[in-house]
Amino acid sequence: MKPVVWAQTLLGIWLILSPFVWGYSGFARGNDIVIGLLVTIISLMIVADKQIS
Repeated sequence: MKPVVWAQTLLGIWLILSPFVWGYSGFARGNDIVIGLLVTIISLMIVADKQIS
């Protein structure tokens, strides 16, 4: 497994959590959560695909 995929997963999780850690709201909060979810889901799909192959 490539470390880059795990780094992407961790960064996606950070994007989801960062609005709550730093306490900001509004469009920036929603944007970070949505992009974080997309990055995390895509990274986990890559991990799952590599394990099946």
